[in-house]
Amino acid sequence: MSILVILFGLIVVAMMAAAVVVVVAAAARSRRPAPPPPGGWPPPGQNPYSGPTDVPRDGPRPGGGAPPAP
Repeated sequence: MSILVILFGLIVVAMMAAAVVVVVAAAARSRRPAPPPPGGWPPPGQNPYSGPTDVPRDGPRPGGGAPPAP
């Protein structure tokens, strides 16, 4: 009878270890970064350093070119 108890305990321990492996694998998989969007990054026509457009925050300048010197 004690052999059956030991076997049952080993089976329970093995099932718990398998559950831990599954949870750890799922957590590791969810931490992977998302793949880049189709067409690469940044999207075509977008400067990643200035946001969606290259228009200055205070609007386009009438004469164009660089902003006036301070």
